[in-house]
Amino acid sequence: MQLPVFDSNGAETAYEEVSESLASLPVRGRLLHLNVVRVLSGMRHGNACTKKQGEVQGTTRKPWPQKHTGRARHGYTRSPIWRKGAVVFGPRPRDWSLDMNKKQVKLGMLSSLSFRLKSGELVLVDASSFTGKAKQFVDFLKKKQLDDRYVTVVGLANEDGLKLACRNLRNVEFVPVEKVNVYDLLKGDVVVMSQNAWKKAQEVWANV
Repeated sequence: MQLPVFDSNGAETAYEEVSESLASLPVRGRLLHLNVVRVLSGMRHGNACTKKQGEVQGTTRKPWPQKHTGRARHGYTRSPIWRKGAVVFGPRPRDWSLDMNKKQVKLGMLSSLSFRLKSGELVLVDASSFTGKAKQFVDFLKKKQLDDRYVTVVGLANEDGLKLACRNLRNVEFVPVEKVNVYDLLKGDVVVMSQNAWKKAQEVWANV
């Protein structure tokens, strides 16, 4: 199986081979779901924090005598029922990240690429033909009828021409192939990948 590689003008300039393991790989929905949940959980900061009674600033002195004042008994003003007091069962900093073994991550990446491949939503481009002009990339999307869709662009971190051409466009997001994950490959309508990024992706993820 071969995929055409397009230049900035939308013309086919070359063809890239698709590995047999990737072309014949079934789309594993359950594994994709687990990978997406893992990525989204890792994005959660978990920084919300409330103070316990021992952390609230204030004195521990009894506000008034226990008896003979006609008022309710209180031990100290840091109590949760007092204004500016402690919070009962409030949120504390926590780590939301989930663990997953390397084989599941690799299979998830392969499965997401296989899904895009079988859906016809994977477009390969020659990154060297882009000069960093946004208009050039907009014209490319129009020629490929992708201007009204959410596009995820995957390329090498040093492919500055492609990165600069799409970084300020609405509904277009550039992700380095070194940092791409399953969520990045699935959240858009179509994936535009540079030729070098495609070679690196197959090299890294094909051997599972």
